Parts: sequence; C-alpha cells; structure tokens
Amino acid sequence: MQRISRWRVFYDFLGSMNLAVTLLVMLAIASVIGTVVKQGEAFPDYVIKFGPFWAEVFDKLGIFNIYSTAWFVIVILFLILSTSVCVVRHVPVFVREMRSWAERLSAHALQHQPNHDTLQCTQTPRAKTVIAMLHQQGFRTRTHDRDDGTLITARKGQWNRLGYFLTHVGIIVILAGAVVDSNLMLKYRVLTGEAEPETRNVNLNEVNPRAILPPDNISFRGSVTIPEGKKADFIFLPYDRGYFVQKLPFTLAVKDFRIDYYDTGMPKSFNTDLVLIDKQTGEKIEKTISVNHPLIYGNIAIYQSSFSDGGSLLKVKVWPLFAHTMKPVELDTAVNRTEVLETSRGRWRLEFDDFKLFNIVPAEPEEQKKTGKKTHNNGPKIVYKVRNDQGIAWEYETYMQPNRQQGRWFFISGVRKSVAEPYRYLFIPADDKRSLKRFFDFLQLLNNDKARLKLLAGFVRNNPAFKDLSIREQAMQIQLWQNLLQLFRTAGFRGIDDFIAKNVPEKERKQAREFYLGQLSSALQTLYVEMLKAQGRIQSRKDLTDFDKQWFEDAIVAINSLPAYGPQLFLQLESFRQIQASGIQVTKSPGKDIVYFGSLMLTLGVFLMFYLRYQRVWVLIQPDDRRVIIAARDGKNTPEMARTFSRLRDQLKSLCEREGQPEQAG
Repeated sequence: MQRISRWRVFYDFLGSMNLAVTLLVMLAIASVIGTVVKQGEAFPDYVIKFGPFWAEVFDKLGIFNIYSTAWFVIVILFLILSTSVCVVRHVPVFVREMRSWAERLSAHALQHQPNHDTLQCTQTPRAKTVIAMLHQQGFRTRTHDRDDGTLITARKGQWNRLGYFLTHVGIIVILAGAVVDSNLMLKYRVLTGEAEPETRNVNLNEVNPRAILPPDNISFRGSVTIPEGKKADFIFLPYDRGYFVQKLPFTLAVKDFRIDYYDTGMPKSFNTDLVLIDKQTGEKIEKTISVNHPLIYGNIAIYQSSFSDGGSLLKVKVWPLFAHTMKPVELDTAVNRTEVLETSRGRWRLEFDDFKLFNIVPAEPEEQKKTGKKTHNNGPKIVYKVRNDQGIAWEYETYMQPNRQQGRWFFISGVRKSVAEPYRYLFIPADDKRSLKRFFDFLQLLNNDKARLKLLAGFVRNNPAFKDLSIREQAMQIQLWQNLLQLFRTAGFRGIDDFIAKNVPEKERKQAREFYLGQLSSALQTLYVEMLKAQGRIQSRKDLTDFDKQWFEDAIVAINSLPAYGPQLFLQLESFRQIQASGIQVTKSPGKDIVYFGSLMLTLGVFLMFYLRYQRVWVLIQPDDRRVIIAARDGKNTPEMARTFSRLRDQLKSLCEREGQPEQAG
C-alpha cells in the first residue's frame, strides 16, 4: 500500500498545473536567451563579446547552443510527460461528460443549479412544444419520463471539451516535433562514442572519420560556403567547440553569385544561381535562391544565408619599412592563402583573410555639401595577418587607394594585436601624384645611415651658417643629427624622451627636450629639402609649395607612428580579381511538419475552448403540480449562459400562462 501511495503522489505531481507552469516558464526563459544570444557561433566570437570568464561560464550552461542542450531537451521531455498525464487523467472524464445527458438529476438538484427557476402554470406546456423551443436555440434534446414528471435534457457546444484534448495533444505534438529536430540522437551517439566532433582546423580529407555523419541522418542544420564555380556535397554542423561534417545526398554547385547594392554601397540583396545534382538518380535542378526564397528538395531546404570572399586573386607589393633600399617584394596571392616571407628581420607568414570591394564610411561635411550624400566609399581593402615564428600575429586592414581626410589624401592602414581591440590607423600622406613614392623615398633616406651621413655632411660643409665652425664642431653637429634621426626612426618622439629621461638631470630635461626637438626638426627638414633638390623638384628651400610643407608635416606624423605599426612591413594592393562565395544553409527537419500539425491542433483546440460554450438545460414538466422547473449551467457560469437562461425562461412563462410570481428565482 505504501508503494502504491508513493506512486500516486508522483503521478499526481506529473499531472499538476504547478509542474506544467514551471516547465513552461523554463522554456520561455530559454527561448528568450536563445533569441537574445546568437546561437551556434564559433567560441572565440563569444570570448570577444563576453570575455574569457563569462564565455566559459555561459558555454558550460549551454547558452550558446541552448536549443540542443541536454537540460533543454529534458525539460521538453518532462513537459511532454506532464501534458500526457493531464490528458490521461482528464480526457476520459470529459468524454463521459460529453456523452452524458444527466437525466438522473432530481427536482431538488435542478433547483440548486447556478441558473434555475420554478414556474407556476395555469396549464403545463406539452413536451413537444418545449423541445421545439430548445431546438430553435440550437440545443439537442432527449426526453425522459419519470415518476415526478417529464424531464427534457438539452445540450449544445459539447465539442468544447474536445478543445481541451486538442490543445494538450497539440502541445505534445509540437514538443515531439522539437525533439525530433533537436540533435538528441547525435548527443546519444557522442555519449556512446559512435561519433566524435572534430576540433582541428584541417582539410576535409584529414577530418576524423567519426566526425563525418552519413546522409541519412534524421535531422540536421548546417552551412557551407561555396565559391563561384565550385561545388560541395557536405555541410558543417557546429557542435560544442568543434564541428561535424554532414554528408549530403546531393551535390551543390554555385554557377554565379550576385549582389545588388543601394546607392550608399550597402548590400541590398544577394542571389545565387545554384545547381543541385542528386547522387542516386542523377536528377539535376537549377534554381536561383535568395534570402527567404529557398530551394526545397524533398524534406531538405537549401537557404541563401550569407556571402563572403571566395578566394579573390590579389597582386600585392610588400614594402620593408626598415630597409636601406625600398625595393618591394611582389606577390601574386589570393584570399585564404598564406605566404612565407624571409626578411633581414626574420621570417614572417602573411595570412590573407578577406577582401572587401565596398567600405562605406561617413562622408566629410565638405563632401556632403558637394555630393549631397552622407556616406563615402573608401574603396577596396584587404584584411590580413602578419605572424612571426612564435605564432604572435598582428591583424591589418589596408585600403587600396588614397582617401581624403581633412582636405588631404592619405593611404590608410589599421593594425591591432587582438580581435577584441579596435584598429589603430596609420595615415601615410600621398604625394602630388597620389602615390606612395615620395614617402618611401624619404623613408629610405631615413633608414640609410650612409646616404643620410653623406647628405648631411654635404649640407653642413656648403651651408654658410656652419662656415665659422671648426671641422670638429661640424662633425659633432652631423653626429648629433645622426643620433637624433636614429632615435626618431627607431622609436619616434618617444625615443627622444626616453633618451633624455635616462641621460639628462631632471631640472634640465625641459630645456634639453626643446633643444633636441629643434635639432631633430632641422635635421628632418634638411633631409627633406635635399631629397627634393636631388630629385630636381625644387632648386632651394624657397621653392617649397604649401603642399610640400603640409606633406612633410603629415609624413613626420606617419613616421612617428611606424614603431607601433607592428612588423615593419607595409602591404600595398596593386590589383585584384574578385571571386565571391555564397553562404548556403541546408536544413533537414522532419519535425517541422509535426510542429505544423501540432500548431493546427492547438489553434483548433483554443478556438473550441474559448469560442464554443458547453451549455446544458433541463426542463422538468410536472403536470400534477402544474409547474415547470427550468435549470441551466455551463462550465464557468458565464454571463452568456445567464442571458440564454433568461431568454428560455421568458419563453416558458408565455407557454405556461402562469398566474402570480415564481416561487423561486435564481
């Protein structure tokens, strides 16, 4: 008996409203989290967004794949069980009530219904007349002759009780569909060791065989990026911190990929000309897919989800910023390719990550007035990494063409050490031909000790300002300039400050700084003017234009920033041939149709429950006492039932030709 009692308690708990509401609240909270937090992204992206600590905590809780976590599926299974118990407990009761005519209620019981009245009649109405009256109101009737009179029982809206059944079964069906489309079976295979996610970034032929899933997998949702002119017969399924390779029963080939842009340069729409070839039948289907317009093949849907670079071909010049001779290395490479570069400063790996044709930024006020547009296209850019032998990488984004900033033209390149950091930008001034030639000529002169010494020595010997100095004093002046230029080139103005801090007493540092910066400025101006004279651009300092003077100031700012630019390599994009790739999402979700069917049941059930009222009416005709007892009720004693009862009572009054007032009023 004790065991039976405990089982009964557990059974009642499963079917309780408290448990159902608790489970529904848990699902609602999980759904909100799944909507707010983007699901299924790579773990490093979450580290950037939430930080290492919280990313680890959220990952343990399954926040990043919440719809496939074990606890979420368990909640769904418990809700299915709880709802099933409710159906088992209550549906038989409702079925009996729907089939019952309640013809055994006594006169005393009728007078205790929520709506009742006793009418005293001059002559009691005939049963046929009362039945006709009830039929006019939409009731079905049944007549029972009893010792105390003739009882007419009537009912309508009994299918309201079916609404309860459909609503609860609809919830069960919807949840069952969700379980079918979850990766519950995949989790089971992982737990049993039949499957194991791949965590390495390797080629497809190197993937662990246990991470490759067969085409007949029950359900899946994954994606693959296919460049133009390429094909694939697999997709990648994110799982925990790794992935599975899901083989497809067909091959997908991208014939062409197109993007339509707004006037601002932002993507408006993107479409893929897709070719599907069934592996078994050889059937070939060609269709253009776009966002919200997928290709449906059997029970598999193929969606246009994104786009990216598909390996654009790049022609790049690599400038060594510390070289004595500024001779660039020319590379013919492509996006997603890695190049190894040997330099005097070590061995570097150049990893080309992306190419973007359009880069929209806010336009300057002056440009807005001229063009009437609030945005400006900075033009093509490449995104790449420079990595040393220790694996430390610097990430760059470098624009191909110069861009106008504050009325002047600059070549722009950004650098950062981590994806969590913002880019720090280097602005290299363009010369009068909007090229980099003058900057690299000037930089080469700063890098070359011998060329710099020769130019400075010639300037000192031939300049009247230094003719009164002895040879030793001239040599000291030249050496001072050389030392300051070397400090500046190595560490920028900070190099001068560090030298002063180490070698000059604190009381004399301010005066020393002014002296050294003045000497450095003279040395830089001298090099610049002498370089332009040697190139035949000017005859003397007086020939410098406003552009030449402004360019010099901008160049000094840029050179001062070079020590923080990371590895001293500048990549200049010469030309390109863009190749785009289409991001394809493939889903197989048999549970979808189950969910649709459950939603239909749920909708119909809710309609029956809220818009169809189950109403009962009893009319007891007692000829011996010349009276009629009328009673009525519905499930919740609604005002609608009260109005129906009042209408039926008034009709009965006219049939009774009653005298006096009713004995009771409900």
